[in-house]
Amino acid sequence: MSDSASAEKLLNKLRKLSSNRVCANCLTQSRLGFQAVCVKYKTFVCHMCKSSHQAYSHRVKSVTMSTWTMPEVEQLRKKNGGGNEIARAKWFATMTPEDENKYMPGDNAPLDKYKELIYAVYEQRRFYSATAKPTSTSDAEIAIATKKPRKKKKNPLTSTSHVDDSFSSANINKHQTLNKPEDDLLTFGFTSAETSSVPQHSGSTGG
Repeated sequence: MSDSASAEKLLNKLRKLSSNRVCANCLTQSRLGFQAVCVKYKTFVCHMCKSSHQAYSHRVKSVTMSTWTMPEVEQLRKKNGGGNEIARAKWFATMTPEDENKYMPGDNAPLDKYKELIYAVYEQRRFYSATAKPTSTSDAEIAIATKKPRKKKKNPLTSTSHVDDSFSSANINKHQTLNKPEDDLLTFGFTSAETSSVPQHSGSTGG
């Protein structure tokens, strides 16, 4: 198997891990995993957060449309400091419930609300802690902070609900662990398991 093929295979397995199927920023959930990776922060993100990262010139690559090398993909592994669980633990370490209410996008939120979140978290580093660590109770259980549920505003003509990849979003309680065990990368031919989880500038998806 070529290096690029091996990289693509591992990348697809990593994006389907439970922790990586919840957007590192806004907590949108995708059943099959996200199509975008913010290279700078080693995270898998939804399409709204992808556009918001690009607005601040954070390099973003497509899982399927970009070319990946094995060293790039290896950086997304938990043991190398990658993945949504570790990123969320560090960048959202000091976020309070009040902060969540202020910054976390709700259903039908415009893109500017996502940009506001990205700006506060990564540009201003409001909630960052270099010493924070993931709060997983085990290799198969990931604790992920979340926003509070909000009522959706129904529109009979259009639907702009907070979703990604045509799948419904799901809220996960801040102290709740996901019940579904992690995918075991050993079953895909890998040697170890990957576990867990305002000024604007134009940017573009890396190739």
